[in-house]
Amino acid sequence: GNGSSETTVTVRAKMLSGTSDYLQLRVDNTTVHTWNISGNTYANYTHSLSDLGSNVKLYFADNGTDMQVDFMDVNTTRFQAEDQAENTATWQNSSCGGSFKETMYCPGYINFGDISGASSSAFMVNGTQFRIVADDPIMEHPTVVLYPNPSPGTATLKNLSAGASVKIYKLTGQLIRARSADENGSLVIEGLSSGIYQIMIYEPSGQKALKLVVK
Repeated sequence: GNGSSETTVTVRAKMLSGTSDYLQLRVDNTTVHTWNISGNTYANYTHSLSDLGSNVKLYFADNGTDMQVDFMDVNTTRFQAEDQAENTATWQNSSCGGSFKETMYCPGYINFGDISGASSSAFMVNGTQFRIVADDPIMEHPTVVLYPNPSPGTATLKNLSAGASVKIYKLTGQLIRARSADENGSLVIEGLSSGIYQIMIYEPSGQKALKLVVK
């Protein structure tokens, strides 16, 4: 490091319909940069700034077009658009707004939460921000596995730390289950009705968040 605190934001996006449209980088609800996204193949759009603030959104103007965002890189940390729980610009359940979508059909934003320092991500559930520590590829323990996903109602978590705390939330923010992994680092989740759930895992090495879809 050279002592600089400059942050580089790279967004990968493309048009789904229309030739081009604007995508705004908003920090704490202030537009700090506007990209002109053009073409129907993915391209990278970059902007450097000194401070990421406490909340980052990608806002889609929607001048009669449709857009798709693949991910946002902040320095060397990648945040997938489909992992964000608030996307007011997508089309889901016959209306504007939804969760865990890359597509933008309506005027609105994908909320990437607090990613200052790019060491962590966050997702919003019912106005409550949950912090997610980014996966470190050098971690000594294997990556957590959740299967099957989508699930018929029963799913298994493996490769957790022994005794790791696991909490299961509905997208409304309602906590519906709090369990601990067994001594082998496994946990069976049962009896969930159909829907999308956020699985929060709390381990000594940090927190993880997984999305579970129950058919």
